[in-house]
Amino acid sequence: MHRNLPRQSNKPRRVRCKCKSHCTVLNPITGRYEGDGQLVSRGTRDNHTQDDKRLVINAPAAAPTPVANPGENLWSSRIHAELDTLKDLVIDLKVPLVFRNKPEDHGVFRWPTEVEIIIPNHGVHSLTQHRVNREFLFTENRICQLVVLLSDRYGQDDQAKALLDRLFSELGHLTRQKEVQWTMQRGSHGLGKPFVNTEIFIRSAGLRGQTPVMRVATVLSLVMECIYFVPRRAIRVLLGGFRSFLRVAGALPLVIESVPVDPRPGHSHFQLDPITRQFIVCTSCHFLYPFIPGNNPNNEESPFALTCDHQRTPESPVCRNPLWKSRDLGGGHTQLVPFRKYLHQVLKSWVGRLISRKGIEDLLDSPFAGNGPANPDNAPVDDILRSRIFQELTDASGQPFFPAPGKEGRLVFSLSVDGFNPFGNKTAKQTVSSTGIWLVLLNFPQHLRYLPENMYLAGVVPDKPSKEDIYPYVKLVVSELLEFWNDGVTFSRTFNEIYGRLFKAMLVPVVCDMPAARQVIGLGAATAHNFCTFCDLDIDDINVLDRAEWPEKDLTHIRHIAELWRDAPSEQHQTAIFDAYGIRWSPLHDLPYWNIVKYTIIDPMHALDLNNLQNHCRSVFQIDISVPGGDGLSEVSHQNQSIGKELLKAHEKCVQLIRRNDANLLDQLVVHPRSVLYKTCVDNDILAPNHALVVGIKWVLAKNIVAWVRSSFFTLLIHQMLKFSPFQRQQPEYNDVKLVPMSGNTGNHPITTGVEAGLSRVLQHLLNTENQDESREKAYSQGTAAIFVYICDLLEIEHGDIDKTKRNAKHVLYDRIIDLIDDDLLAFETLQQYLPDHSPSHNRPVLGKDVMTAIWSDMSRTKLPTWITPAPPNWGTAERGKLSADNWRVICTIHLPITLIRLWANDTPRKRDLLCHYMDLVAAVCIANMRVTTENQIQEYNKHMGRYVQNLSRLFPDQNLKPTHHAALHIGDMLGLFGPNHSHSGPHYERYINFFHRINTNSKLGELESTFLRASARNANLRALLSEQGDLQQSLRELTVVMNSIESEDIRGFRLASILDPYSPTFTSRSGMEDLPLSNMQKTLLSEVLNLDADHMPRSATFLKEISSRGVCYGTSGSSTHRNSSIIFKEVNQASESYKAGIVDQIFRYSYPAPSGLPNEAIFFYLQELAPIDSQLDPYRQFGPFGGFLCKKTDSRIKIISISQLVSHFTLTEMAGGSYGSYDGLIHVMPVDRVSSFLCILLLSLH
Repeated sequence: MHRNLPRQSNKPRRVRCKCKSHCTVLNPITGRYEGDGQLVSRGTRDNHTQDDKRLVINAPAAAPTPVANPGENLWSSRIHAELDTLKDLVIDLKVPLVFRNKPEDHGVFRWPTEVEIIIPNHGVHSLTQHRVNREFLFTENRICQLVVLLSDRYGQDDQAKALLDRLFSELGHLTRQKEVQWTMQRGSHGLGKPFVNTEIFIRSAGLRGQTPVMRVATVLSLVMECIYFVPRRAIRVLLGGFRSFLRVAGALPLVIESVPVDPRPGHSHFQLDPITRQFIVCTSCHFLYPFIPGNNPNNEESPFALTCDHQRTPESPVCRNPLWKSRDLGGGHTQLVPFRKYLHQVLKSWVGRLISRKGIEDLLDSPFAGNGPANPDNAPVDDILRSRIFQELTDASGQPFFPAPGKEGRLVFSLSVDGFNPFGNKTAKQTVSSTGIWLVLLNFPQHLRYLPENMYLAGVVPDKPSKEDIYPYVKLVVSELLEFWNDGVTFSRTFNEIYGRLFKAMLVPVVCDMPAARQVIGLGAATAHNFCTFCDLDIDDINVLDRAEWPEKDLTHIRHIAELWRDAPSEQHQTAIFDAYGIRWSPLHDLPYWNIVKYTIIDPMHALDLNNLQNHCRSVFQIDISVPGGDGLSEVSHQNQSIGKELLKAHEKCVQLIRRNDANLLDQLVVHPRSVLYKTCVDNDILAPNHALVVGIKWVLAKNIVAWVRSSFFTLLIHQMLKFSPFQRQQPEYNDVKLVPMSGNTGNHPITTGVEAGLSRVLQHLLNTENQDESREKAYSQGTAAIFVYICDLLEIEHGDIDKTKRNAKHVLYDRIIDLIDDDLLAFETLQQYLPDHSPSHNRPVLGKDVMTAIWSDMSRTKLPTWITPAPPNWGTAERGKLSADNWRVICTIHLPITLIRLWANDTPRKRDLLCHYMDLVAAVCIANMRVTTENQIQEYNKHMGRYVQNLSRLFPDQNLKPTHHAALHIGDMLGLFGPNHSHSGPHYERYINFFHRINTNSKLGELESTFLRASARNANLRALLSEQGDLQQSLRELTVVMNSIESEDIRGFRLASILDPYSPTFTSRSGMEDLPLSNMQKTLLSEVLNLDADHMPRSATFLKEISSRGVCYGTSGSSTHRNSSIIFKEVNQASESYKAGIVDQIFRYSYPAPSGLPNEAIFFYLQELAPIDSQLDPYRQFGPFGGFLCKKTDSRIKIISISQLVSHFTLTEMAGGSYGSYDGLIHVMPVDRVSSFLCILLLSLH
């Protein structure tokens, strides 16, 4: 029986502890710990022993610097060194402090008095002995000990006073941490406003307890893992090699053992992981369930549903899709795990980390200091910060959003959503997909805005949710943005504000490709009837190019319909609403200020580069290297379509409804097909106010019908007024396309889409002289009035007196044409120019074998600056496959103009028309991509793009206008609202996707998405840490130097170039630097530039291989940097300012005496100035800055210019002979600009 009794211990319950950390006191003079110790429990003693070990680890790695009077300063140096190890963060944001008293029951935090603050763990806010409090209690106790010691023994000493000030400051930091924890655990921050503890980011624990060797090894492993994505196994080998290096170098075993064996502990040491929330995702309806690891259906303490219980609408069935699956653990054991999880980064914590970094607040506030982002009327706009949209922003009270009152911070974000193949396959047809959600903080300057450490990645969604399935993920972001909007979010501390700061924020533009943008904002596909996000033009009206006829969207109507869809009782009701209006509810509507019309960006990268440029090459020109290049003409037959019985019945019902004129007539009409409403409007001449054409989506037409019915004085007799003609397919004889001759003169006639199909055939019959009568009869029978109107315009025949709606119009037009071509040989020859060059079976592809061979040949002789990524030399072939947006832009704006102008500028009228038409597109794209926007540039863009779209169907009969063509017509509106496209274009998330593809994952769908988020956050946080922590930079000086040299390498790509800092200082590389004497010619030329006496100038100069100016590298022609030696420079004299092209031979830095007698230093370029040929003989000049110009290869002049005269690079092409004149001995110059704001304006003055 006695065996079951607990054994009695003879050991005393309390023991005497003489630990250094708690129970004894350090004497700074002797360096010894004094005192008899204290009686404590055995558990407490064990904790104190652990604290002593921690004290040893935190001890300074090196002895203090010797001083002149050790008796006075040694103790001070030791205490300062100890404080350096104690000052870091001693709490964990994820594991809060444990108070003795419940914060919610004991009111607001009361700051201790000067007497109370030096009593450790005292008062109502004292902590328990829980293990999570150990770091805090240890640090607080130690600092209090030092305060008491210094106050008692050295209170009158100046050094002691300085130390006491520092000690009280550290106690204040500890108390502030405790106050924040107490306030957060009260749950409301007193006033119910969102509150974020940022102490974890301000006082990082990353360096605590690490020796210098351990610190360097840890950071090196993190850099290799998080920045260069070296596999973890390889990093373990690297760390093993690091240990071997230390061992053979004679390092102490303790130092060698301090080197980590794995990089993963470094993540927590330096707080690199993001603050996230985890969710279980229903794989059927994408409903999100908050998830805490450990929760599962088998856990009685934290039970979780086995299946999804979400209902899409009140009348929808419960989803009941399984949320869990069984995972085999081996040995007959299994475990329930979620089918799919989603990791969401908390926006408030991301902002808190951001504003805890040095200098960030100054950057975020600086654009809006003083009077905010206001910009003078018609002044150039260089960024979205000074755009019209930013000037119009208001806060919840209706006051301007910028500038912020007092110390309040104001932030503006853009949203991007994009699907991508997580495995990085280059094929266009993806079988797997993930979706990224990003916010870009627009307060940042352009060159910092898209850096990884400054972009917010909300999460990566497994799969590509369809339709409204994306909304739960977007809603997570919107819910946090609402907190920033309503009351703002208070951060406990920022880098500049020790006692915290309030921030408010808005989401303005949505920057996505067209399908993603429409999905996020709640619209249908881009090919739906309401295909445009900016106006209410129907896709059936896409050929209407008169902007005055485009109906404006009604923001109130859109929000109303979206609310109806959201509140619909069943999915059938939702479908009916969407079919009628094409609108769904989007979480973005929860933001009361959000404007779906203005804030939905038409992305220039996708609309222009990936659509119109690529479309023009692949679909309009067409590429076929198996045949010679053709003229692009083809015959298209338009077949009549039969009208179904359902449509006829719908039309009859529509007429009956109009005659009944019920109160809900509008809702009754919108359910009818658009063609029915369109015909009703046409039959009865029902037009919107100030409109001359029947245009618009169903809702617009139905609204016009209702307004017409109810505004009539004869409403009671409406059935007598209503016209009802038989429903027939509308013939395309009088369309709304206005054909514009390539000269740019606009015709004033409506013309059919049948013109393109029949024009070639009609012209052949008209001009056939063998069987003239028979051929002309065929021309008349196969032609239409619209075709003859167009031929009259070609021959400048007046036809304004002819009523085109009458039956005899066709005959009258035909007679006038025959009369002229019979009497005027020039008219006959003019029409012959519009005939195909070959037989009727001419080749359709324009970019045939001969043209593509010429393009590839010119590409091989074109020298591009290193910042432009060369296009694949075999582009256009099946072997090359898919090209990037940057590839298409380089091909279409550089290589094609060089070759096509050479081939076609003096070719047939048809080829010249094709060239002019294509160069309109090139001009529009170049203008849209300028770094600065002005009203004149917007007008130029609209002119070129409008002319390009108007002439597309005329020149290429088989081409119909696409939604991307209409979208391109709205890009001028985007430039006017948001400024230059670099601030609202999509390359940033495309680059981020490329970044994802470099990350090491386990390749398991549903898991790799979380890896993407964690790895990208670690990468961003580590980059920020390395750039801002002075102590860390000092320890890792050589490592950061190498990293910076890699980061500063010339970035390639047009899109990457657009984010360079144009204000970065001039940088010279020490590689290739050599001191040499100037030649006599160089000295003479330099004396002319400096206006100095050559005889009294120093002869020596430092010659450089390359130089970086404003973020752009320039090199010399005889070195490895020769691709960067082709430059455009500015030449200024008293009379004018002109721009020249030159090849840099040498770059040198020269010191010379200034007029004041003081030494001066500058950088100069010794170059060959290229002589342009006569502009009248240069076919490239007619296209202005977008075609470049020709220079003589031999007639060069030696010059010296200063670095201030640099403008840009140019691409250099050594020209080959052509069919219409020799280009031998000539060089083509195509200016390309990386950072200049007004390149197009500058180039207009080239001569």
